[in-house]
Amino acid sequence: MPQTVTPGIERAVPKTRLRWWTELPLIVLVYASYSAGRLLARGDVSTAVDHGLAILRIEKALHLNAEHPLNRLFTREAWLGVPADFWYASLHYLVTPALLIWLFRSRAVRYRAARTWLLTSTFIGLIGFTLLPTCPPRLLSQGHGFVDTMAQYSSYGWWGGEASAPRGLGGMTNQYAAMPSLHVGWALWCGVMLWRYGRTPAAKVAGIAYPLLTTIVVMGTANHYFLDAAAGAAVMGAGLLLTPAMMRLADLAKERLSARSAPVAAASQGAGSSIVSGECQTSPGERIPRQRVSRHGPGAEPGATPADAGTALRQRLAELRGPSVPPKALDARALAALAANPGCSRRALLDGAGVNKAVLADALGSPSAFGQSQFAFMRGNAFEARVKADGGAELLRLVHEKLDPGAEPPTDSLVPDLTAGGPEGRAARTALALREATGAGAWTLLDHPMLALDVAGSPAFLEPDAVVVHPDGSWTVVEIKSFPVLDGSADPAKVGAAARQSAVYVLALEDVAARLDPAPPVRHRVLLVCPKDFSNLPTASAVDIRKQRSVTRRQLTRLTRVEEIADALPEGTCFAPDLPRGELTAAVESVPAAYAPECLAACELAFHCRDHARAEGAVTSLGRSLRAELGGLATVDDVLAAAHGTAGDPDDPAVAALRRAARLRAEALDAAGPTATGPGTGYAGAEGLGAERPEGAPCR
Repeated sequence: MPQTVTPGIERAVPKTRLRWWTELPLIVLVYASYSAGRLLARGDVSTAVDHGLAILRIEKALHLNAEHPLNRLFTREAWLGVPADFWYASLHYLVTPALLIWLFRSRAVRYRAARTWLLTSTFIGLIGFTLLPTCPPRLLSQGHGFVDTMAQYSSYGWWGGEASAPRGLGGMTNQYAAMPSLHVGWALWCGVMLWRYGRTPAAKVAGIAYPLLTTIVVMGTANHYFLDAAAGAAVMGAGLLLTPAMMRLADLAKERLSARSAPVAAASQGAGSSIVSGECQTSPGERIPRQRVSRHGPGAEPGATPADAGTALRQRLAELRGPSVPPKALDARALAALAANPGCSRRALLDGAGVNKAVLADALGSPSAFGQSQFAFMRGNAFEARVKADGGAELLRLVHEKLDPGAEPPTDSLVPDLTAGGPEGRAARTALALREATGAGAWTLLDHPMLALDVAGSPAFLEPDAVVVHPDGSWTVVEIKSFPVLDGSADPAKVGAAARQSAVYVLALEDVAARLDPAPPVRHRVLLVCPKDFSNLPTASAVDIRKQRSVTRRQLTRLTRVEEIADALPEGTCFAPDLPRGELTAAVESVPAAYAPECLAACELAFHCRDHARAEGAVTSLGRSLRAELGGLATVDDVLAAAHGTAGDPDDPAVAALRRAARLRAEALDAAGPTATGPGTGYAGAEGLGAERPEGAPCR
C-alpha cells in the first residue's frame, strides 16, 4: 500500500560530486584496514578448531552437512575441483571491484548506497572473525573426512597450500577467519547489484547464479561450512539495514567539517580583494588571475551582491506591473507559448513582470477568448482525482506498465508530503523530497510538486500534475489531460501541446537534478494519461519529448533578459490596467512585439498585436513562413513596390521571385479575356483586355 512520508529538514551538506580519484583511495584504505584487522584478529588455534567442530556437530544434527559430499566430488573429479579452486582464488577479488566500477560509471545515483552497504557489511564480518575464530573444514584432522583441494590442485594455479594466498604469502592471511564467509557475502552483494540494476536477462541470470555457485564452491573446496555461508548472507542483511544510518553519519561528519572550515575560508576570502584591475579577477587560492567579465553594472558598487541585484529587479518589475497589482505566476502553458516566439520582447517582459495579459487585453479594448468552461474544469479535476486515488496506485501501475516494465511492481509506494509556505518553500520541499526518494529505492509519487525554472532572468514556478521516482532513481513527468483517446488515438494538436508543456517540466526537473550529487537521470519519455472513449477510465501512452525539450531549451536560452528590456523603456512606463487606454496603449507599444498568426492560439494580447500589425502593414501578420520567404521586405507596401519594379534590388532572390510572379499573373489575366476580369478577378471592366489596371492592384 502507498505510504505517506514527511521529509525531514535538509542539512546544509556540500553536494560534491563523487570522483574516482577520491573513491579509489577510500576503497583501498578501507580494504587495507580490513586486511590488517583480519590478521590482528587471529585467535588461539585450539579455540578455532573447537568452534569448527561445534559448527560441524550442529550441521549434522540439522542434516545440513553438504560439505562432505561436495568435497568428495571436487576431490575425485579434477575437472570440477580445479575450476572451483580458480573460482575461489580469483573471482572474489575481480568481480566485486568490477561491479563497483560499473556502478560508479553507469549507475552513479546508486553507487554511494551500494558502496556503503558493502563496506559496512565487511566491517561487521571483521567483528565476526574477531569474536568467533573458526577453523575451516580443510584444516581439521583427516579423521573428519575433508580434503584440502587448494593444496591438492596447487600445481594448477598460483596459490599454495594455505588458503587462496599466492605461494609463499600464506603468512599474510588469517586461515581461521571462516565465520562468516565473506566470499558468500560479497557474492550475494554482487548478485543483488546484477539483479537490480542489470538491464539484460543475462545479467539477472548471473545475479542468481553467482552467489549460488560461490556457496557451492566454498563448501566443495572445504574452505567454509554451510553455516559460514548462511552467516555471510546474514552479515550482508545487517549491513543493508545499517546503510542508511551510516550514510547519515557520513553526511553529519561532512557537515561538521564544512562548518569548521567555513570561517577559515571566509577569512582567506576577506584577506584580499578579488578584483585586480581591468576586470581581471582572481578567486582565493588562484595563482594566475583569469580574465572575467565583471558582473557589476555601470556605476554599481563592487560590493553589491546577487541578492541585491535580484531585489532591485523585482522592485523594477513591480513598478512596471503597477504598485497595487499582484503578479500573475507563469505556468507551463505560458512558457511553452513563450518559447514558441522567442523574438517577442513584449511577451517576455509582460510574463517576466507577472502582468495579467488577459486583464491588460480587456483594458486595451481587445479582449481574448481564452479559458475553459466550468464544466471542463470540473471534469478534468474529477478525472485527475480518480487517477490519483488510493495513493496513486493506478497511476503508478500505468507508469510501471508503459515506461518501466522491468522494474519491481509498485506494490509498496511512497507519497511524500509536499506542503510548505509559498512557492519558494514548496519548491525547496519538492527538491528535498526528490532527493530522499532517489535514495529510497522504491516507487515514489510526488503529487503536484513545485518546480522552479529560470526564465528570462526571473524564476518561474511550475506545478506538474505528478512526478514519479522509479526504484532505479530516475524521474518521470506525468501529464494528466481530460481530452479523450478514441479507439487508441487522440487529437494530434492536443497531444503536441501536452508534449510541449511536459518538456517545460522536464527542463525544470533537470535543473533540480543538476543540484544533486550525483545527478539522477530525468526520463525523456513522459506519461500522458487521458480518459478512454469518453469514459472516466484512464488510459496512458508514453510520449517521447526529446525534440520538444531541445527546441524549448534552445528557445528559452535565446530569450532576451527581462532587465535589459526594462532598461530600454521610457521612464515611468507602467502596465497597470486602471490607467487610461491611451496611456496604456502607448506603454504596451513601447515594447517591441513579433506578432504572427500563431499567437492567436497562445497569447492573450494577440488580437491587439494583430490589429497594430495590420495597421502598420507588417508582413508578419501573414505568417512566419511567408515572412521568412520575403527576406528583408518588412511591410506589404515594400512587397508591392518590389513586385512592380519601383523598389528593391533586382539581384535579391525574393524581389526577383515577386516580379516574376507579377508578370505571370498579368499574362494569365490577359490570356483569359474579359470573362476572367469580372467581379473579384480583375480590373478590365468596359475597357476589356487592354485596360490599364490600377498600380499595385494585382497583388492585393
